[in-house]
Amino acid sequence: DHGGSMGAHHNSGMGSMYEDSIRVPLVVAGPGIASGEVEPTPVSHFDLFQTFCEALELPPPEYKRGVSLLKFLRGEAGAGLPEFAISEFHGPGLPGSAFALRSGSYKYVACVGERPMLFDLAQDPLEMQDLALEPEASHILARLRRMLYRVCCPEAIDQRAKADQQALRARLAGSGR
Repeated sequence: DHGGSMGAHHNSGMGSMYEDSIRVPLVVAGPGIASGEVEPTPVSHFDLFQTFCEALELPPPEYKRGVSLLKFLRGEAGAGLPEFAISEFHGPGLPGSAFALRSGSYKYVACVGERPMLFDLAQDPLEMQDLALEPEASHILARLRRMLYRVCCPEAIDQRAKADQQALRARLAGSGR
């Protein structure tokens, strides 16, 4: 476990879209993978399943998102990393689900029902300066929003998460717990 936010941004738990809450180190070892290398590009849990399938020589299911990292980890020519990494949080009792998409040094944060946020983590690693309202950032904001919507519709996922949470509360109430 990466420890949640550890008090950053006055947050002691997980569930925010700040890097302190969503960034988790990935350590990989195995045949053909160099030791001691550090790669700062974020990847997503989506990519791990595809990587495991390739490492085990299993065909990856077509319905799963993500790309295998194995060729990149083994240093094979032409192997690259995914274009973006994504995080999401659907905490019960929150007004809306939260999504974060990282691409390069930029992070786009979309909280359902709220305006989006944009951070340049190379210039602002503590995420203190929201660039979303800056006119010169509008093209970056639009590009990252399109990437997110290629993966999912945040509003639809938020509705499904709330319905699932409501159903779980009803089942628990009916069980006497």
